[in-house]
Amino acid sequence: MLDSNVPLRDECNLCSQGTYSDSTDKALVRSNIARFANERFEVWRCSNCASLHSRQTVELSRYYQDYPMHRGAKSWVSRLTHRAHIKHLERMGLKKGDRVLDFGCGVGALVEALSSAGYESQGFDRYNPAFNSPEILERQYDFIVLQDVLEHVEDPVELLAELGKILSPAGRIYIGTPNGAQLSLKKAETYLHSLHQPFHLHILSDQALRLIAEKLKFRVCQMNDRFFGDTLFPFLNIRFALFVIEANGNTFDSADVERIPLSWRLLTPRAFFFAFFGGFFPTRDQISATLAL
Repeated sequence: MLDSNVPLRDECNLCSQGTYSDSTDKALVRSNIARFANERFEVWRCSNCASLHSRQTVELSRYYQDYPMHRGAKSWVSRLTHRAHIKHLERMGLKKGDRVLDFGCGVGALVEALSSAGYESQGFDRYNPAFNSPEILERQYDFIVLQDVLEHVEDPVELLAELGKILSPAGRIYIGTPNGAQLSLKKAETYLHSLHQPFHLHILSDQALRLIAEKLKFRVCQMNDRFFGDTLFPFLNIRFALFVIEANGNTFDSADVERIPLSWRLLTPRAFFFAFFGGFFPTRDQISATLAL
């Protein structure tokens, strides 16, 4: 039972039309972080724009302690992933000479990879003292990266509006985020890691992103449904990553490849198929988009 004293997200703050009471698509979703796996969070779909919302508001600082994606481990997988990410950003409009801001940079791994690739890059993350200087947000940038960020913030519309103020006239904002319209709440366990409770507060649909862009006077330059890390390179694709995570307890912590224990399931024909051919079967539940003023 929900605590009546806790504020609830009962209105869609993306399209301003749908409400929790109008929604016919709701589910209790477990956390995909191992130490919180017994906790359940209610997620509901906006009947107007198909975006998803985590209904409960919780003190997220407790959940973000020792967050798996903030551990900063370096491995051959992370190096290849960052290389693939930069290639993807270049296809989405990143150019040599651009001043780049990675907003929500975590431990700064992509910032470092961009610098190594010859880009003038900065990172900002309010939860990392090494990257939370206000001065970083007082500069102007040609390319702003929002990878897996919008779904983590309480007001995605406000964030995009603020970042638009530090975007150069010919600049672009890149957005990488799950597509709420493609995540079935009836199959919540299948999409557990994209739902990522309680961290993902508002999961935009592609429709909602277009509505927000229009509202803020952004032009949608490109939009597709392929995740940057879903490549044709052996072992570096989403199907194989999800298989490995499931084989090791199906928690997000399993994504830390340097801590994955050997499982007999990783020595099966199915595992080898996903390792070498998974990239040919994309999941199509992500949004990659660039916006310009």
